[in-house]
Amino acid sequence: MRSKVIPVVAVAVVVIALGTVGLLMALTPFGSTTEQGTVGGREAGAPPVTGSKGFVATDAVRTLAASEAIDRKVVTHSQLAVTVPKLDAAQLRVLEIVTALGGYVQSANFNSHPENQFWDFIVRIPSDQAAEAMQSFSALGTLDSSSTNRQDVTEEFMDLEARLSVMRQEETRLLELLRRANTIDDFLKVESHLTRVRTEIEQTTGRLKFLTHSVDMATLSLRLTPERGTVLPKPVGFAGLGARLSAAYRQGLNTVVEIVSGVLVFVTTMLPLLVLIVPVLLLALMVYRRYKK
Repeated sequence: MRSKVIPVVAVAVVVIALGTVGLLMALTPFGSTTEQGTVGGREAGAPPVTGSKGFVATDAVRTLAASEAIDRKVVTHSQLAVTVPKLDAAQLRVLEIVTALGGYVQSANFNSHPENQFWDFIVRIPSDQAAEAMQSFSALGTLDSSSTNRQDVTEEFMDLEARLSVMRQEETRLLELLRRANTIDDFLKVESHLTRVRTEIEQTTGRLKFLTHSVDMATLSLRLTPERGTVLPKPVGFAGLGARLSAAYRQGLNTVVEIVSGVLVFVTTMLPLLVLIVPVLLLALMVYRRYKK
């Protein structure tokens, strides 16, 4: 009887032991370690990631967040062509708009040919006001064309700032070496190196100022052309003959006045010289007459 009970008890013990082990494994996550270990092959406390796609998505989010955190440096250059009813009035309005937005006119060029009149402007407008300036210029008449070009100079800007920081540190070290120089040769070598570093600092600083100004002030090229019919064509044949004769008469009269004025100016200029020449001529004449007698 006892020999039959022992195998049954042994089997029951094994079953209970296996069940206990399985229960413990079910309650404890696979791969769990201590507090500073990893869980399931990832860091403790990190968000769960499924497969390689999860890692790609996480990296993309981090890259996007990093790019948004950087202050982008963008240079903006826009071009507009507008046909206006009255060229003179539109030109004055452009100056008013630029002044009101805190900008300035970099250059202005007027073509006065009767058959092809236009105003060309290159203006600098604060970057945050560039869109408003384009809308105001477009409202002057009929917009013929419009384009905008944006250049990202963030990488160059950051590179120049890093180089400038390194060169300033080098300048500080060279100044310290210059104070410690014991011989003239050492002094000249350090001073030569210091001059080169300071030249590079000035060049880098100038480039940074130029980029900063280009980023802060957008460039806008504007061409204003008058509508057809607002510019009178050059008169041909007998058209406008009276006006043309009147203009020719005024031009001839001005020419005569210029000639008379030139003669009067010449005589006035020669008066001091005549005061010296006339007595000499009279004396020469008297000597000549006596000699002849």
